[in-house]
Amino acid sequence: MEPLFRALAAGEPSSVLAWLQQPERAALLSQIRDTGSPVTHELLDQLTRVGSTRLLRIILIATSVLPARDEQLAALERWVPQFLLNVPNAPERQLLHTFANWHYLRRLRRRHNSNRPLSPHTAASIRGCLTQSAQFLQWLRQRGTSLTTCGQHDIDSWLSEGTVMRFKARGFVLWAAARSHIPCPVTFPPMPSDRPNRTLPDDADRWRLVHRFLHDASIDTVDRVAGLLVLLYGQPLTKITSLTTDHVLTTDHVLTTDKGVRLALGPHPVPVPPPLDKLLLTLTEERDGARALGRNTDHPWLLSGTLPGRPRSARQLRARLAAYGLPSRRGRNSALLDLAAQMPPAVLSDVLGVAIRTATDWATAAGGTRAQYAAELSLRSEAKPLL
Repeated sequence: MEPLFRALAAGEPSSVLAWLQQPERAALLSQIRDTGSPVTHELLDQLTRVGSTRLLRIILIATSVLPARDEQLAALERWVPQFLLNVPNAPERQLLHTFANWHYLRRLRRRHNSNRPLSPHTAASIRGCLTQSAQFLQWLRQRGTSLTTCGQHDIDSWLSEGTVMRFKARGFVLWAAARSHIPCPVTFPPMPSDRPNRTLPDDADRWRLVHRFLHDASIDTVDRVAGLLVLLYGQPLTKITSLTTDHVLTTDHVLTTDKGVRLALGPHPVPVPPPLDKLLLTLTEERDGARALGRNTDHPWLLSGTLPGRPRSARQLRARLAAYGLPSRRGRNSALLDLAAQMPPAVLSDVLGVAIRTATDWATAAGGTRAQYAAELSLRSEAKPLL
Protein backbone atom coordinates (compact mmCIF):
# COMPACT_ATOMS: atom_id res chain seq x y z
CA MET A 1 0.00 0.00 0.00
CA GLU A 2 3.00 2.33 0.35
CA PRO A 3 3.16 3.35 -3.36
CA LEU A 4 -0.59 4.00 -3.33
CA PHE A 5 -0.22 6.17 -0.23
CA ARG A 6 2.57 8.23 -1.81
CA ALA A 7 0.55 8.72 -4.99
CA LEU A 8 -2.43 10.11 -3.09
CA ALA A 9 -0.29 12.18 -0.71
CA ALA A 10 1.25 14.01 -3.67
CA GLY A 11 -2.05 15.75 -4.41
CA GLU A 12 -3.66 18.86 -2.95
CA PRO A 13 -4.56 17.97 0.68
CA SER A 14 -8.08 19.41 0.43
CA SER A 15 -8.74 17.46 -2.78
CA VAL A 16 -7.44 14.22 -1.30
CA LEU A 17 -9.59 14.66 1.82
CA ALA A 18 -12.67 15.42 -0.30
CA TRP A 19 -11.99 12.27 -2.33
CA LEU A 20 -11.54 10.12 0.79
CA GLN A 21 -14.75 11.42 2.40
CA GLN A 22 -16.84 9.68 -0.27
CA PRO A 23 -17.86 6.28 1.16
CA GLU A 24 -17.28 4.49 -2.12
CA ARG A 25 -13.63 5.61 -2.26
CA ALA A 26 -12.91 4.64 1.36
CA ALA A 27 -14.50 1.23 0.75
CA LEU A 28 -12.32 0.77 -2.33
CA LEU A 29 -9.12 1.39 -0.33
CA SER A 30 -10.35 -1.03 2.33
CA GLN A 31 -10.92 -3.70 -0.34
CA ILE A 32 -7.39 -3.22 -1.67
CA ARG A 33 -5.97 -3.48 1.84
CA ASP A 34 -7.96 -6.62 2.66
CA THR A 35 -6.65 -8.49 -0.39
CA GLY A 36 -3.10 -8.30 0.96
CA SER A 37 -1.90 -8.28 -2.65
CA PRO A 38 0.17 -5.75 -4.60
CA VAL A 39 -1.85 -3.14 -6.45
CA THR A 40 -2.04 -4.19 -10.12
CA HIS A 41 -4.36 -3.57 -13.07
CA GLU A 42 -5.72 -7.09 -12.66
CA LEU A 43 -6.52 -6.47 -8.99
CA LEU A 44 -8.36 -3.23 -9.75
CA ASP A 45 -10.33 -4.97 -12.53
CA GLN A 46 -11.66 -7.44 -9.98
CA LEU A 47 -12.74 -4.88 -7.38
CA THR A 48 -16.30 -3.52 -7.19
CA ARG A 49 -17.54 -1.65 -10.24
CA VAL A 50 -14.94 -0.75 -12.86
CA GLY A 51 -16.01 2.90 -12.85
CA SER A 52 -15.17 3.31 -9.17
CA THR A 53 -11.52 2.42 -9.78
CA ARG A 54 -11.05 4.71 -12.80
CA LEU A 55 -9.66 7.81 -11.07
CA LEU A 56 -7.49 5.80 -8.71
CA ARG A 57 -6.08 3.84 -11.65
CA ILE A 58 -5.30 7.05 -13.55
CA ILE A 59 -3.50 8.49 -10.50
CA LEU A 60 -1.43 5.33 -10.08
CA ILE A 61 -0.46 5.35 -13.77
CA ALA A 62 0.45 9.05 -13.68
CA THR A 63 2.70 8.48 -10.66
CA SER A 64 4.31 5.37 -12.21
CA VAL A 65 2.89 3.00 -9.59
CA LEU A 66 1.15 1.12 -12.42
CA PRO A 67 2.29 0.81 -16.04
CA ALA A 68 0.23 2.55 -18.70
CA ARG A 69 -2.25 0.40 -20.62
CA ASP A 70 -4.84 0.87 -23.34
CA GLU A 71 -7.94 1.45 -21.21
CA GLN A 72 -10.32 1.53 -24.18
CA LEU A 73 -9.05 -1.84 -25.36
CA ALA A 74 -9.24 -3.29 -21.84
CA ALA A 75 -12.83 -2.05 -21.49
CA LEU A 76 -13.75 -3.52 -24.88
CA GLU A 77 -12.23 -6.88 -23.91
CA ARG A 78 -14.43 -6.89 -20.80
CA TRP A 79 -17.51 -5.78 -22.73
CA VAL A 80 -17.43 -8.39 -25.51
CA PRO A 81 -17.98 -11.47 -23.28
CA GLN A 82 -20.82 -9.71 -21.44
CA PHE A 83 -22.39 -8.73 -24.76
CA LEU A 84 -22.19 -12.29 -26.08
CA LEU A 85 -23.90 -13.65 -22.97
CA ASN A 86 -27.01 -11.70 -24.01
CA VAL A 87 -27.17 -13.33 -27.47
CA PRO A 88 -29.75 -16.12 -26.92
CA ASN A 89 -29.12 -18.19 -30.07
CA ALA A 90 -26.04 -20.41 -29.64
CA PRO A 91 -24.93 -20.60 -33.34
CA GLU A 92 -25.33 -16.83 -33.70
CA ARG A 93 -23.41 -16.28 -30.47
CA GLN A 94 -20.55 -18.48 -31.69
CA LEU A 95 -20.39 -16.67 -35.03
CA LEU A 96 -20.32 -13.27 -33.34
CA HIS A 97 -17.65 -14.55 -30.93
CA THR A 98 -15.44 -15.54 -33.86
CA PHE A 99 -16.04 -12.21 -35.61
CA ALA A 100 -15.34 -10.12 -32.50
CA ASN A 101 -12.19 -11.96 -31.49
CA TRP A 102 -10.56 -12.56 -34.86
CA HIS A 103 -11.70 -9.55 -36.84
CA TYR A 104 -11.48 -6.93 -34.09
CA LEU A 105 -9.70 -7.91 -30.88
CA ARG A 106 -6.73 -9.71 -32.44
CA ARG A 107 -6.08 -6.77 -34.78
CA LEU A 108 -6.49 -4.26 -31.96
CA ARG A 109 -4.07 -6.14 -29.70
CA ARG A 110 -1.50 -6.13 -32.49
CA ARG A 111 -1.99 -2.39 -32.96
CA HIS A 112 -1.68 -1.88 -29.19
CA ASN A 113 1.72 -3.57 -29.30
CA SER A 114 2.80 -0.87 -31.77
CA ASN A 115 1.81 1.90 -29.30
CA ARG A 116 -1.37 2.94 -31.08
CA PRO A 117 -4.06 3.14 -28.38
CA LEU A 118 -7.69 2.61 -29.23
CA SER A 119 -9.75 5.80 -29.38
CA PRO A 120 -13.13 6.09 -27.61
CA HIS A 121 -14.76 6.77 -30.98
CA THR A 122 -13.39 3.55 -32.51
CA ALA A 123 -14.34 1.53 -29.43
CA ALA A 124 -17.90 2.89 -29.62
CA SER A 125 -18.02 2.11 -33.34
CA ILE A 126 -17.02 -1.51 -32.69
CA ARG A 127 -19.70 -1.87 -30.02
CA GLY A 128 -22.24 -0.45 -32.46
CA CYS A 129 -21.15 -2.88 -35.18
CA LEU A 130 -21.49 -5.90 -32.88
CA THR A 131 -24.84 -4.73 -31.57
CA GLN A 132 -26.28 -4.17 -35.05
CA SER A 133 -24.78 -7.46 -36.28
CA ALA A 134 -26.58 -9.37 -33.52
CA GLN A 135 -29.81 -7.58 -34.39
CA PHE A 136 -29.32 -8.41 -38.08
CA LEU A 137 -28.98 -12.13 -37.29
CA GLN A 138 -32.07 -11.98 -35.08
CA TRP A 139 -33.96 -10.13 -37.81
CA LEU A 140 -33.07 -12.83 -40.35
CA ARG A 141 -34.18 -15.57 -37.97
CA GLN A 142 -37.52 -13.85 -37.34
CA ARG A 143 -38.06 -13.73 -41.11
CA GLY A 144 -37.53 -17.47 -41.30
CA THR A 145 -34.11 -17.26 -42.90
CA SER A 146 -30.44 -17.17 -41.88
CA LEU A 147 -27.00 -16.18 -43.18
CA THR A 148 -26.79 -19.38 -45.27
CA THR A 149 -29.90 -18.37 -47.21
CA CYS A 150 -29.41 -14.60 -47.01
CA GLY A 151 -29.59 -12.77 -50.34
CA GLN A 152 -29.21 -9.25 -51.60
CA HIS A 153 -32.94 -8.60 -51.20
CA ASP A 154 -32.64 -9.37 -47.46
CA ILE A 155 -29.83 -6.85 -47.04
CA ASP A 156 -31.76 -4.23 -49.01
CA SER A 157 -34.84 -4.81 -46.85
CA TRP A 158 -32.76 -4.61 -43.65
CA LEU A 159 -31.35 -1.23 -44.67
CA SER A 160 -34.60 0.24 -46.01
CA GLU A 161 -36.82 -0.74 -43.07
CA GLY A 162 -34.71 0.71 -40.24
CA THR A 163 -32.63 3.69 -39.24
CA VAL A 164 -29.19 4.63 -40.51
CA MET A 165 -27.69 2.72 -37.57
CA ARG A 166 -28.36 -0.51 -39.47
CA PHE A 167 -25.47 0.36 -41.78
CA LYS A 168 -23.15 -0.45 -38.86
CA ALA A 169 -23.69 -4.16 -39.57
CA ARG A 170 -21.73 -3.75 -42.82
CA GLY A 171 -18.40 -4.99 -41.44
CA PHE A 172 -19.95 -8.20 -40.14
CA VAL A 173 -21.90 -8.92 -43.34
CA LEU A 174 -18.83 -8.42 -45.56
CA TRP A 175 -16.74 -10.55 -43.19
CA ALA A 176 -19.37 -13.31 -43.27
CA ALA A 177 -19.61 -13.16 -47.07
CA ALA A 178 -15.82 -13.36 -47.46
CA ARG A 179 -15.83 -16.58 -45.40
CA SER A 180 -18.74 -18.15 -47.29
CA HIS A 181 -21.17 -17.90 -44.38
CA ILE A 182 -23.26 -16.09 -46.99
CA PRO A 183 -22.96 -18.30 -50.08
CA CYS A 184 -24.27 -15.93 -52.77
CA PRO A 185 -22.51 -12.66 -53.76
CA VAL A 186 -23.91 -9.65 -51.91
CA THR A 187 -23.08 -5.98 -51.59
CA PHE A 188 -23.52 -3.81 -48.52
CA PRO A 189 -23.12 -0.05 -49.08
CA PRO A 190 -21.25 2.07 -46.54
CA MET A 191 -23.14 4.40 -44.25
CA PRO A 192 -24.37 7.42 -46.21
CA SER A 193 -22.24 10.49 -45.67
CA ASP A 194 -23.90 13.79 -44.86
CA ARG A 195 -20.68 15.74 -44.46
CA PRO A 196 -21.34 18.40 -47.13
CA ASN A 197 -24.75 19.05 -45.55
CA ARG A 198 -23.45 19.24 -41.98
CA THR A 199 -21.66 22.56 -42.18
CA LEU A 200 -22.16 25.93 -40.56
CA PRO A 201 -25.12 27.79 -42.07
CA ASP A 202 -22.99 30.64 -43.37
CA ASP A 203 -19.26 31.06 -43.94
CA ALA A 204 -19.54 34.37 -42.10
CA ASP A 205 -20.46 32.41 -38.98
CA ARG A 206 -17.19 30.51 -39.23
CA TRP A 207 -15.06 33.64 -39.53
CA ARG A 208 -16.98 35.35 -36.72
CA LEU A 209 -16.06 32.42 -34.45
CA VAL A 210 -12.45 32.50 -35.69
CA HIS A 211 -12.21 36.19 -34.80
CA ARG A 212 -13.60 35.54 -31.32
CA PHE A 213 -11.22 32.66 -30.54
CA LEU A 214 -8.28 34.68 -31.85
CA HIS A 215 -8.91 37.84 -29.84
CA ASP A 216 -11.15 37.11 -26.84
CA ALA A 217 -8.66 36.75 -23.96
CA SER A 218 -11.45 35.87 -21.52
CA ILE A 219 -11.76 32.41 -23.17
CA ASP A 220 -9.57 29.67 -21.74
CA THR A 221 -6.42 29.13 -23.83
CA VAL A 222 -7.21 25.44 -24.32
CA ASP A 223 -10.64 26.29 -25.76
CA ARG A 224 -9.20 29.01 -28.01
CA VAL A 225 -6.59 26.67 -29.49
CA ALA A 226 -9.07 23.82 -29.95
CA GLY A 227 -11.64 26.08 -31.60
CA LEU A 228 -9.08 27.53 -34.00
CA LEU A 229 -7.71 24.10 -34.96
CA VAL A 230 -11.26 23.05 -35.81
CA LEU A 231 -12.20 26.21 -37.73
CA LEU A 232 -8.91 26.88 -39.55
CA TYR A 233 -7.40 23.43 -40.04
CA GLY A 234 -10.44 21.14 -40.00
CA GLN A 235 -9.04 18.95 -37.23
CA PRO A 236 -11.25 16.42 -35.39
CA LEU A 237 -11.41 16.74 -31.62
CA THR A 238 -10.01 13.23 -31.14
CA LYS A 239 -6.84 14.28 -32.97
CA ILE A 240 -6.63 17.66 -31.24
CA THR A 241 -6.70 16.01 -27.82
CA SER A 242 -3.87 13.66 -28.86
CA LEU A 243 -1.48 16.48 -29.82
CA THR A 244 1.70 16.70 -27.77
CA THR A 245 4.29 19.40 -27.26
CA ASP A 246 6.42 17.66 -29.91
CA HIS A 247 3.86 18.67 -32.54
CA VAL A 248 4.63 22.37 -31.92
CA LEU A 249 7.81 23.17 -33.83
CA THR A 250 9.99 26.25 -33.66
CA THR A 251 13.18 27.07 -35.56
CA ASP A 252 15.07 25.09 -32.91
CA HIS A 253 13.23 21.88 -33.88
CA VAL A 254 13.46 21.93 -37.68
CA LEU A 255 16.14 22.50 -40.26
CA THR A 256 14.79 25.74 -41.65
CA THR A 257 15.64 29.41 -41.59
CA ASP A 258 11.95 30.37 -41.48
CA LYS A 259 10.98 32.17 -38.32
CA GLY A 260 7.81 31.42 -36.42
CA VAL A 261 5.93 28.41 -35.15
CA ARG A 262 4.87 25.38 -37.16
CA LEU A 263 2.35 22.71 -36.25
CA ALA A 264 2.87 19.10 -37.35
CA LEU A 265 -0.64 17.91 -38.23
CA GLY A 266 0.64 15.75 -41.09
CA PRO A 267 3.92 14.88 -42.84
CA HIS A 268 4.51 18.56 -43.72
CA PRO A 269 4.23 20.99 -40.74
CA VAL A 270 2.18 24.08 -41.46
CA PRO A 271 3.08 27.66 -40.45
CA VAL A 272 0.93 29.03 -37.64
CA PRO A 273 -0.08 32.70 -37.85
CA PRO A 274 -0.24 35.03 -34.84
CA PRO A 275 -1.77 35.11 -32.32
CA LEU A 276 -2.39 31.35 -32.54
CA ASP A 277 1.37 30.76 -32.46
CA LYS A 278 1.66 32.42 -29.04
CA LEU A 279 -1.33 30.47 -27.76
CA LEU A 280 0.34 27.20 -28.77
CA LEU A 281 3.60 28.20 -27.09
CA THR A 282 1.67 29.09 -23.94
CA LEU A 283 0.19 25.59 -23.83
CA THR A 284 3.63 24.00 -24.22
CA GLU A 285 4.75 25.86 -21.08
CA GLU A 286 1.64 25.34 -18.94
CA ARG A 287 1.98 21.68 -18.00
CA ASP A 288 -0.22 21.52 -14.91
CA GLY A 289 -3.64 22.46 -16.24
CA ALA A 290 -6.54 22.11 -13.81
CA ARG A 291 -5.41 18.96 -11.99
CA ALA A 292 -5.54 18.64 -8.23
CA LEU A 293 -5.84 15.04 -7.09
CA GLY A 294 -2.81 13.08 -8.28
CA ARG A 295 -1.08 16.24 -9.48
CA ASN A 296 1.53 15.50 -12.14
CA THR A 297 3.35 17.63 -14.70
CA ASP A 298 5.41 14.92 -16.35
CA HIS A 299 3.30 14.37 -19.46
CA PRO A 300 3.56 15.34 -23.14
CA TRP A 301 -0.01 16.50 -23.81
CA LEU A 302 -0.59 19.91 -25.36
CA LEU A 303 -4.12 20.19 -23.98
CA SER A 304 -3.69 19.23 -20.35
CA GLY A 305 -6.76 17.58 -18.85
CA THR A 306 -8.36 17.57 -15.44
CA LEU A 307 -7.17 14.00 -14.82
CA PRO A 308 -3.50 13.44 -13.90
CA GLY A 309 -1.29 12.61 -16.84
CA ARG A 310 -4.21 12.75 -19.29
CA PRO A 311 -5.21 15.20 -22.04
CA ARG A 312 -8.62 16.83 -22.25
CA SER A 313 -11.24 14.37 -23.42
CA ALA A 314 -12.89 14.96 -26.79
CA ARG A 315 -16.32 14.78 -25.16
CA GLN A 316 -15.44 17.49 -22.65
CA LEU A 317 -13.90 19.66 -25.36
CA ARG A 318 -16.98 19.23 -27.57
CA ALA A 319 -19.24 20.48 -24.79
CA ARG A 320 -16.99 23.45 -24.03
CA LEU A 321 -16.83 24.56 -27.67
CA ALA A 322 -20.58 24.17 -28.02
CA ALA A 323 -20.98 26.64 -25.15
CA TYR A 324 -19.28 29.25 -27.38
CA GLY A 325 -21.64 28.49 -30.26
CA LEU A 326 -19.27 26.17 -32.13
CA PRO A 327 -20.69 22.76 -33.07
CA SER A 328 -17.34 21.04 -33.65
CA ARG A 329 -18.48 18.64 -36.39
CA ARG A 330 -20.08 21.39 -38.46
CA GLY A 331 -17.14 23.70 -37.90
CA ARG A 332 -14.67 21.06 -39.02
CA ASN A 333 -16.72 20.21 -42.12
CA SER A 334 -16.95 23.89 -43.06
CA ALA A 335 -13.17 24.25 -42.79
CA LEU A 336 -12.45 21.12 -44.82
CA LEU A 337 -14.91 22.12 -47.53
CA ASP A 338 -13.23 25.52 -47.80
CA LEU A 339 -9.67 24.12 -47.78
CA ALA A 340 -10.52 21.38 -50.29
CA ALA A 341 -11.68 24.02 -52.75
CA GLN A 342 -8.30 25.78 -52.51
CA MET A 343 -5.72 23.00 -52.77
CA PRO A 344 -5.23 19.58 -54.40
CA PRO A 345 -6.22 16.54 -52.31
CA ALA A 346 -2.58 15.38 -52.09
CA VAL A 347 -1.55 18.69 -50.51
CA LEU A 348 -4.57 18.64 -48.20
CA SER A 349 -3.58 15.15 -47.06
CA ASP A 350 0.03 16.13 -46.40
CA VAL A 351 -0.58 19.29 -44.42
CA LEU A 352 -3.67 18.23 -42.44
CA GLY A 353 -2.83 14.57 -41.91
CA VAL A 354 -6.04 13.18 -43.45
CA ALA A 355 -6.16 10.09 -45.66
CA ILE A 356 -5.81 10.72 -49.38
CA ARG A 357 -9.21 9.13 -50.00
CA THR A 358 -10.80 11.46 -47.45
CA ALA A 359 -9.10 14.46 -49.03
CA THR A 360 -10.33 13.38 -52.46
CA ASP A 361 -13.88 13.00 -51.18
CA TRP A 362 -13.79 16.52 -49.78
CA ALA A 363 -12.40 17.89 -53.04
CA THR A 364 -15.29 16.24 -54.88
CA ALA A 365 -17.80 17.66 -52.40
CA ALA A 366 -16.24 21.10 -52.87
CA GLY A 367 -16.62 20.83 -56.65
CA GLY A 368 -12.90 20.27 -57.21
CA THR A 369 -11.55 18.72 -60.43
CA ARG A 370 -8.23 17.41 -59.11
CA ALA A 371 -9.36 13.94 -57.95
CA GLN A 372 -7.53 12.21 -60.80
CA TYR A 373 -4.34 14.09 -59.94
CA ALA A 374 -4.55 12.87 -56.34
CA ALA A 375 -5.10 9.27 -57.44
CA GLU A 376 -2.16 9.40 -59.85
CA LEU A 377 0.11 10.93 -57.22
CA SER A 378 -0.89 8.24 -54.71
CA LEU A 379 -0.11 5.46 -57.18
CA ARG A 380 3.16 7.12 -58.13
CA SER A 381 4.19 7.35 -54.47
CA GLU A 382 3.39 3.67 -53.90
CA ALA A 383 5.32 2.58 -56.97
CA LYS A 384 8.42 4.64 -56.22
CA PRO A 385 8.93 5.54 -52.55
CA LEU A 386 10.75 8.75 -51.79
CA LEU A 387 14.39 8.31 -50.75
